[in-house]
Amino acid sequence: MNNVLENKLSMYQKVQGFLTLHAADTSTIASVATIKTELDGIVTKIVNSAGVTALDITGFTVQKANKRAELSKATLKMSTAYVAYMRLNNKPQEAEKLDLTPSMLDAMRDAEFYVYASQVSVLATPVVATLAPFGILPADNTALTTKLAEFIAIIQEPRVRIGERSAELENLTRLFEQADDVLTLKLDQVMPVFMLSNLTLYDAYTNARGIDDTGAITAPDYEGTLLPGKILNIAEIPYMDSRTFKVKNLGSTHLSFCLSTQSNVMEGNTADVAPGQTTQHQSSSLNVGANHLLLQNADATQSCDYEIRVIE
Repeated sequence: MNNVLENKLSMYQKVQGFLTLHAADTSTIASVATIKTELDGIVTKIVNSAGVTALDITGFTVQKANKRAELSKATLKMSTAYVAYMRLNNKPQEAEKLDLTPSMLDAMRDAEFYVYASQVSVLATPVVATLAPFGILPADNTALTTKLAEFIAIIQEPRVRIGERSAELENLTRLFEQADDVLTLKLDQVMPVFMLSNLTLYDAYTNARGIDDTGAITAPDYEGTLLPGKILNIAEIPYMDSRTFKVKNLGSTHLSFCLSTQSNVMEGNTADVAPGQTTQHQSSSLNVGANHLLLQNADATQSCDYEIRVIE
């Protein structure tokens, strides 16, 4: 998985943790438990699927080289004996079929090399008993057959793994879509019930729904210094229910933010951001329909630096 999907999976797991921790608090809405069960099943499938997509195939390169070297040695031993036998028996056309040098074998691609080695086995097997004067025993023919099987297996395995990984990546994409639908179309529609009865619980849910991006270097959408005792109209943004505002307090005094219908008056649910902390809230938990993002420094003596990221 890439960083975006890993961060999204982390968010799913945070939501799972939130629902487990607050099972009693959310029990008044029976559908929450049902949705959690559905989400748990999808996340388990995502984790299992991610294991398949992460399969490492780099080691096959070394294994293939070793198996090819072993097969090349067995093939050359058999082919040189076969060529010598045919020439001594005045069968130059038969000898010509397998008369290749080591460098010519090395230049072959894997599939071409396997076909040639197989041809050596096919032609030499009927006459293997007559090749004893040239240092060939039945065990050498058996070894060639074994090396052929080992080599075809090792060149096919990465292709099989790649095919499996490709199919699983498509499945993984579908699973993420399913998880998103469970959250967006189901849980996000139910949880606002708690905005009036238990705002703290709802705020904890919106925090759990935030996608972690701490591992990524992303510039804030807004940053600056807020003077003592001031309210700053950060931006006028068209209202979007699912938009999340993530505010980081870089100073030593408390900040608060809200969505307001006015450019200089704090309205709706005001969110506190403690010194050195980061708080995030969805638009729907702040003030439905409001379009001014306001930031307030209530301290009369200290300025305070801030960063704000808007997550669509």
